[in-house]
Amino acid sequence: MSVARNSLLFTLGTFFSRVSGLVRDMVLAAVFGSSNLLEAFFVANRIPNLFREMLAEGALGGAFTKVYTGVASEDPAKARKLLFDMLRISFCILILVSLIGFLAAPHLVKIFTLYSANSGRPETFLPYTVGLTRLLFPFLGIAVLASVVMGVLHERGRFFISALAPIFLNLGYILGALVLSSHLSVHAPLWVEAKVADPKVVGLALGVLLGGLGHFLIQFYFVWRDLIRGETWSFSKSWFSPDVRRVFKIMMPAAIAASAAPINLLVVTNFATSLGTGAVSWLSYAFRLFQLPVGLFGVAVGSAVLPALTRKISAAKGVVDGSVSIELQRALEFILWIMVPCCVFLQANSVHLVELFFERGRFSHFDTEQTAAALYAYSFGVVSYGLVKVLSSFYYAVERTSFAMKISLCAIAVNFVCSLFLVKNYGHVGLAATAAATLSFNALILFLGLRGNRVTFEFYNILKTIIYLVLAFFAAYYLQSFCLFSFAELDLGAGSEKNVKTIGLLVLNGTIVSIIFGAAVMLKMGWSPGYVASRIRGIRSRS
Repeated sequence: MSVARNSLLFTLGTFFSRVSGLVRDMVLAAVFGSSNLLEAFFVANRIPNLFREMLAEGALGGAFTKVYTGVASEDPAKARKLLFDMLRISFCILILVSLIGFLAAPHLVKIFTLYSANSGRPETFLPYTVGLTRLLFPFLGIAVLASVVMGVLHERGRFFISALAPIFLNLGYILGALVLSSHLSVHAPLWVEAKVADPKVVGLALGVLLGGLGHFLIQFYFVWRDLIRGETWSFSKSWFSPDVRRVFKIMMPAAIAASAAPINLLVVTNFATSLGTGAVSWLSYAFRLFQLPVGLFGVAVGSAVLPALTRKISAAKGVVDGSVSIELQRALEFILWIMVPCCVFLQANSVHLVELFFERGRFSHFDTEQTAAALYAYSFGVVSYGLVKVLSSFYYAVERTSFAMKISLCAIAVNFVCSLFLVKNYGHVGLAATAAATLSFNALILFLGLRGNRVTFEFYNILKTIIYLVLAFFAAYYLQSFCLFSFAELDLGAGSEKNVKTIGLLVLNGTIVSIIFGAAVMLKMGWSPGYVASRIRGIRSRS
């Protein structure tokens, strides 16, 4: 399968899961607003998710996919044994991290809330956060198991299934917010609030655990059905076989490299909790919309390009030859043509997006304005975020994770220094701008580091792509701004009528962006309208 086809499958599946994620956040915003109760949950939920991004998705997932793909191409039986060994180790990790999380929760919460002492929060904020952290920590172990089976699905080209799986996690959130929260608010025993947290938010946390379990089981089912059904579970005599050791050898520097984003999030959370009620929620909701195009396209291309690059490098006997360089350049150009339009759309429509998805229930118009300001600042990093996903896959493929590790450590320092200065003048918006700046720094250094592997690019073609993208960006931005200005004096009313008109404006601006960047692609590739029409007719006839 090509990277483009795998990316399309991953994007299609991710689209449905991201839509469910937006519905999830709409439910949370309507039920909890930007309350201290929800912010205690957000902080508690970020702690196991920090380690999940470092160990499960960021390091273990990429390292296992890399090793498993290479082994499976040579000896399927050996690859199956590697899968069994990794599942055994991952199950032990689940038990261990649950115990560690329970014991270390008070200390971890203190690390995440160092600057919140004078933020005016209620006394229950910290004890509720500790209790929720203890309850949510098994999610990390479940995510480790899920990352292993996801690696198998990616090697087998089942990108659509792994992309759809997060729907079950989002359904867990929705179940927790709408059903379990209401049930526990009435029927929970007294010890729940005394030992954990307010029963309403405890119901939400239980829903997250159920959703995480569903996220793992749906992926495991397809691995079991296609690969291990009827097979004897045969483990290596040693817990750390040569292939397992290779996974962890790649994983360790990759874990440090992958730690940049979650550690930066730790820094942001610390500063955000010091800004009083609302800041954590505003940043969380804005980051959710910011992550939508990254999850749809950046993660898709990055996940699809890793096995493709691994196979080409294996075929070239470990050498980065011309075919590898071409594959990487295509992936980078592909992600640019997708993420730049997303960037300009987010910048022009930040207020209307937040207004449409979140402004209801306990989420006020003031919350909309603050969240939109953060989203606008985040949007400057959306292109860099997509590039980092693709470039990180390359460094996994060539097993050069130590370089990515060093860059990540530098990015952490950049993030802390920028946060320290920007938060004083710009509050939570400064924290979002810091995230965008850090991502841009990371992407630039990772790109420059490609020289170490003697990657050769057609720089004339890249320069041509950048020129067309820049021209299309400014044309799309100013034309969208004109539409927004033209509709500014229009009375949109309230309620459903306002939402319908907001949707119409977003569709109009989305169409403008699509047409302008579509025309830019045609000019860059030298395609005539007739040629494009004939290609579309050809696709229809084959379908």
